[in-house]
Amino acid sequence: MSEKWSNGSLDALMSELDRMVKERGDAEKARPSFEYAQDTLREADAVLGLDSDPLADLSVWEQSPAPTAKKEEDVIVRETRYGQEKFETPEPEDLYSHTLLADEGQLPSFMPEIRVERREEPQAENQEDTAQKPDGKTKVFGAPVPQTKQSVQTPKQDGLDGQMAFPGYEEEAPAEKIDEKQAEQELQERRSHTIRDFKLLEIAEKYEQDLPPAQDIFDEPEPGAPKKTDERAAYSGPDYTRLGERKEVARRLDKERRASLLQTGILTALEIVMVVLSILAGRMEAGNRAVLYALCLVALSVSVAFSLNEIVTGLRELIRWRPSCKSAAALVSAAALAQAMTAFILPGSEGIPCTFCAAAGLALWFGKTGKLLESYSVMGNFKLCAYTAADHLHTVHPFREKKDSFEVGKNLKIGDPKICYSDKTRFPSDFLRNSDYRTAADRLCKYMIPAALGAALIAALAGWIRTKTGLSALTAFTGTLCVSMPASAAFAALLPIVLTMFHVNRCGGMVVSPEAASMAASMQALALDVLDLYKGKECDLGFEDYHTIRRDEMLMYAATMAFSAGSPISGALRETFPDAEFLPEVKSLIYEERLGLSGYVQGQSVLLGNRNLLINHSVEAPPKSVELRHLNAGKRVLFLAVGNKVAAMFIVSYKPDARLKTPLKVLENNGVHALIYAPDSNLHEDYIAAGFGLTKGEAVLMSPAGGTILRERSAQESENAPAGLMHNGTPEAMLRTVAGALTIHNIQHIGAFAAIVSCGIGWLICFILMLIQGIGAVSWSFACLYTLIWTVISAVLGILQMVKSTGK
Repeated sequence: MSEKWSNGSLDALMSELDRMVKERGDAEKARPSFEYAQDTLREADAVLGLDSDPLADLSVWEQSPAPTAKKEEDVIVRETRYGQEKFETPEPEDLYSHTLLADEGQLPSFMPEIRVERREEPQAENQEDTAQKPDGKTKVFGAPVPQTKQSVQTPKQDGLDGQMAFPGYEEEAPAEKIDEKQAEQELQERRSHTIRDFKLLEIAEKYEQDLPPAQDIFDEPEPGAPKKTDERAAYSGPDYTRLGERKEVARRLDKERRASLLQTGILTALEIVMVVLSILAGRMEAGNRAVLYALCLVALSVSVAFSLNEIVTGLRELIRWRPSCKSAAALVSAAALAQAMTAFILPGSEGIPCTFCAAAGLALWFGKTGKLLESYSVMGNFKLCAYTAADHLHTVHPFREKKDSFEVGKNLKIGDPKICYSDKTRFPSDFLRNSDYRTAADRLCKYMIPAALGAALIAALAGWIRTKTGLSALTAFTGTLCVSMPASAAFAALLPIVLTMFHVNRCGGMVVSPEAASMAASMQALALDVLDLYKGKECDLGFEDYHTIRRDEMLMYAATMAFSAGSPISGALRETFPDAEFLPEVKSLIYEERLGLSGYVQGQSVLLGNRNLLINHSVEAPPKSVELRHLNAGKRVLFLAVGNKVAAMFIVSYKPDARLKTPLKVLENNGVHALIYAPDSNLHEDYIAAGFGLTKGEAVLMSPAGGTILRERSAQESENAPAGLMHNGTPEAMLRTVAGALTIHNIQHIGAFAAIVSCGIGWLICFILMLIQGIGAVSWSFACLYTLIWTVISAVLGILQMVKSTGK
């Protein structure tokens, strides 16, 4: 120690520090006192004029780095009764205070014995190394502390000082050398495998077959398309996908129509031949019938050849267990062929019995005629959507979002209403696929065909018991099958449906299939705009001027409000203001339900409505006697107020479109409400219902919010829409299309009911005749005559329903 510190002041200071530590019992609190002592010594050194560090001569500081220059990180190992325990490195000042006490040999009683392990950090070249003794011990502040046997070493890397490190952490492994081309190839293989095994929403393969079928058009994001279920025949041919294909598709459809027409003509001639041969054979003796019956068998075979497409389709549908009337015709023709061939191979004791070739040929003729009607109907629909209305094609479908449907149909007071409306589309997608002419009678064949087969088997069993011959049993089976099978429904049920479709085509609309008509029948309301129902140009409009503003300004304010709101009187004002673009803008336009319109035009408050609207806005209304004078004459009144003053009273006579009365009545008869948005206080429910001949309560007004949604959705245009109910955009075509769909739905029920009754009564008659007259009581003539009678009855009932609905 230097002479200038020989006065023992440093010893006194260290003693004072030792006393403070012993009193407080905490080494950490010695640090502030140490710093205070250091500052005191430096001040004394400055007073004495000494430049050197007063602690530089102390040996206790010579063998340890200064706190500010410390680059090492200590790991504290605590000896406890349970063994050694490591904990975080204390702050540097805590470590130094501990070593001070260790140097004096006076550790507090509460501190366990500690050892300090050091791990070296990279040092600068000009930095002094830590003092190290030859025996491996590190001296800290003059107190030798033995090192542990194993030191925790960290790799030389950039890091934060004072962090603990453990073996294995932050050790950089040598970079692996790989082939880039091989790695890229493996990556591509993994991507291909991932794409191949990708499942939407991670649905497992075993559940893919259980996915639900496509929803009804009222629940589907693409509404308007027929429901694709297992009951629907799959279409595998080329479809109509773009407008440029219309000539090719038209040629293909025309070719199919011509082929069906030719085949129908050939089947008609063959049927006439079989009927004549069967009549002649019946008048001959049993031994001379063989040649005529052989010719009947040949004629039936030729008929089967010309109806092979329908027969194959019917058998395929039967195998898939979704049989149709084509399946019934295929079974009848197969049974008749089998019975005729068996009659030649195993003739009875009295010669060849009667054959049912003529009855089977009639069943095939019904199937081919139904196909011909279908081809004509498809051609009519295609002509409309691809040529006549290709540039202004509209589709009728439900609202895509339930919230829109709920808001529009709020006044219906139905929880989840199914409401349809019309908007524009550019292309009818899936036209040929959706043109599936399966009727309700076809769907009921799933039950009628098994019943007919059961009845025929019972008749065959009765014939076997009575005659003990297989030919008699087969004859009874075939005769009963010809009478009880719904083969004729392919024509009887389809004829009035196709006639209704032709009527809809002439009105500018189309119903793509009976199935689409059935789904449209589930709607509860059809959303309409009042501008679709009233001829605006034919409205009579007069006015009484109150001379509060100029007349031209008065008409300008009225036209601005009417055009902006879409009121029916806008048509009458169109002659005065042909170009609405030059009219001023209406701000804050509101339709107050059952009151009228309010808004601001050029800074002026403008009202256009009834007396109650004026009263609600604190505008003095004219005497009521003036209004009653016009009301008694069958007129309606609208008041115009500008700037809180009545400017004019308009006297209006609304003209409902008489062409829409019949389709609106069809909607009413089928339980479909007319949901109308009418921003005109004069057009309330009772007035509209009376104007169109509807029952009170069938016309329902839409709320203003619902009307806004309807006009926004109707103004939208889609790129394509599934072919279903489509029209050319006129209100009459839209209503005629919906009314036609509802009519077709009803005709289907009539045809299905007639088919069920026909099959049931036919089997009952066969059973009674067999009991009374024997097996031969059911002949080919009875089967043909009975089938024709019920075909005519079913077709006539359907046509009457069509006339009732269309008025034509």
